[in-house]
Amino acid sequence: MPSAARALLAGMSASDLLVGGLLGALGVALILLPRLAAARSALAAERAGAAQRVAALDDAHRQLAHEFSALSAQALAANNEHFLTLARSEFARCGRRPGGIWSAASRPWASSWCRCASR
Repeated sequence: MPSAARALLAGMSASDLLVGGLLGALGVALILLPRLAAARSALAAERAGAAQRVAALDDAHRQLAHEFSALSAQALAANNEHFLTLARSEFARCGRRPGGIWSAASRPWASSWCRCASR
Protein backbone atom coordinates (compact mmCIF):
# COMPACT_ATOMS: atom_id res chain seq x y z
CA MET A 1 0.00 0.00 0.00
CA PRO A 2 1.46 3.43 -0.85
CA SER A 3 2.34 5.68 2.01
CA ALA A 4 -0.27 8.34 1.06
CA ALA A 5 -3.08 5.78 1.36
CA ARG A 6 -1.72 4.62 4.70
CA ALA A 7 -1.61 8.14 6.00
CA LEU A 8 -5.20 8.73 4.86
CA LEU A 9 -6.48 5.55 6.51
CA ALA A 10 -4.50 6.20 9.68
CA GLY A 11 -6.17 9.58 10.13
CA MET A 12 -9.72 8.14 9.69
CA SER A 13 -11.74 6.76 12.51
CA ALA A 14 -14.38 4.02 12.38
CA SER A 15 -17.16 6.60 12.41
CA ASP A 16 -15.68 8.27 9.33
CA LEU A 17 -15.70 4.94 7.52
CA LEU A 18 -19.27 4.29 8.60
CA VAL A 19 -20.46 7.71 7.43
CA GLY A 20 -18.61 7.29 4.14
CA GLY A 21 -20.19 3.87 3.61
CA LEU A 22 -23.67 5.15 4.39
CA LEU A 23 -23.25 8.13 2.05
CA GLY A 24 -22.04 5.79 -0.69
CA ALA A 25 -25.02 3.49 -0.17
CA LEU A 26 -27.38 6.47 -0.24
CA GLY A 27 -25.83 7.65 -3.51
CA VAL A 28 -26.24 4.21 -5.08
CA ALA A 29 -29.83 4.01 -3.83
CA LEU A 30 -30.65 7.41 -5.31
CA ILE A 31 -29.24 6.32 -8.64
CA LEU A 32 -30.95 2.92 -8.68
CA LEU A 33 -34.39 3.85 -7.29
CA PRO A 34 -35.64 5.37 -10.59
CA ARG A 35 -34.43 2.29 -12.43
CA LEU A 36 -36.20 0.07 -9.93
CA ALA A 37 -39.44 2.04 -10.32
CA ALA A 38 -39.17 1.79 -14.11
CA ALA A 39 -38.54 -1.95 -13.89
CA ARG A 40 -41.54 -2.40 -11.61
CA SER A 41 -43.84 -0.48 -13.96
CA ALA A 42 -42.51 -2.47 -16.94
CA LEU A 43 -43.18 -5.69 -15.04
CA ALA A 44 -46.71 -4.58 -14.19
CA ALA A 45 -47.35 -3.74 -17.86
CA GLU A 46 -45.97 -7.10 -18.94
CA ARG A 47 -48.18 -8.91 -16.42
CA ALA A 48 -51.24 -7.04 -17.68
CA GLY A 49 -50.33 -7.92 -21.27
CA ALA A 50 -49.81 -11.55 -20.32
CA ALA A 51 -53.19 -11.64 -18.58
CA GLN A 52 -54.83 -10.25 -21.72
CA ARG A 53 -53.08 -12.83 -23.89
CA VAL A 54 -54.17 -15.64 -21.55
CA ALA A 55 -57.76 -14.37 -21.66
CA ALA A 56 -57.64 -14.22 -25.46
CA LEU A 57 -56.28 -17.76 -25.63
CA ASP A 58 -58.99 -18.99 -23.26
CA ASP A 59 -61.67 -17.37 -25.42
CA ALA A 60 -60.17 -18.91 -28.56
CA HIS A 61 -60.06 -22.31 -26.85
CA ARG A 62 -63.71 -22.07 -25.82
CA GLN A 63 -64.71 -20.96 -29.32
CA LEU A 64 -62.78 -23.79 -30.98
CA ALA A 65 -64.24 -26.34 -28.58
CA HIS A 66 -67.75 -25.07 -29.34
CA GLU A 67 -67.14 -25.12 -33.11
CA PHE A 68 -65.62 -28.60 -32.92
CA SER A 69 -68.60 -29.83 -30.94
CA ALA A 70 -71.02 -28.37 -33.48
CA LEU A 71 -69.10 -29.81 -36.44
CA SER A 72 -68.84 -33.24 -34.86
CA ALA A 73 -72.58 -33.22 -34.11
CA GLN A 74 -73.29 -32.33 -37.74
CA ALA A 75 -70.96 -35.06 -38.97
CA LEU A 76 -72.58 -37.61 -36.66
CA ALA A 77 -76.07 -36.62 -37.80
CA ALA A 78 -75.05 -36.86 -41.47
CA ASN A 79 -73.37 -40.21 -40.86
CA ASN A 80 -76.45 -41.55 -39.06
CA GLU A 81 -78.73 -40.38 -41.87
CA HIS A 82 -76.46 -41.93 -44.49
CA PHE A 83 -76.36 -45.20 -42.54
CA LEU A 84 -80.14 -45.31 -42.19
CA THR A 85 -80.62 -44.55 -45.90
CA LEU A 86 -78.18 -47.31 -46.82
CA ALA A 87 -79.79 -49.74 -44.37
CA ARG A 88 -83.29 -49.01 -45.71
CA SER A 89 -82.18 -49.55 -49.30
CA GLU A 90 -80.35 -52.78 -48.42
CA PHE A 91 -83.29 -54.13 -46.44
CA ALA A 92 -85.66 -53.18 -49.24
CA ARG A 93 -83.39 -54.82 -51.84
CA CYS A 94 -82.93 -58.00 -49.79
CA GLY A 95 -86.63 -58.21 -48.97
CA ARG A 96 -87.60 -58.41 -52.67
CA ARG A 97 -85.58 -61.58 -53.31
CA PRO A 98 -87.11 -64.94 -52.53
CA GLY A 99 -85.55 -66.31 -49.39
CA GLY A 100 -84.06 -62.94 -48.49
CA ILE A 101 -83.90 -61.58 -44.99
CA TRP A 102 -87.62 -60.80 -45.18
CA SER A 103 -88.48 -64.49 -45.25
CA ALA A 104 -91.43 -65.77 -43.25
CA ALA A 105 -89.26 -66.61 -40.22
CA SER A 106 -87.99 -63.06 -39.93
CA ARG A 107 -91.20 -61.19 -40.69
CA PRO A 108 -91.95 -60.18 -37.05
CA TRP A 109 -88.46 -58.80 -36.70
CA ALA A 110 -88.64 -57.08 -40.08
CA SER A 111 -91.93 -55.39 -39.32
CA SER A 112 -90.61 -54.09 -36.00
CA TRP A 113 -87.49 -52.79 -37.74
CA CYS A 114 -89.59 -51.00 -40.32
CA ARG A 115 -91.60 -49.30 -37.58
CA CYS A 116 -88.39 -48.20 -35.84
CA ALA A 117 -86.67 -47.11 -39.05
CA SER A 118 -89.62 -44.99 -40.15
CA ARG A 119 -89.41 -42.85 -37.01
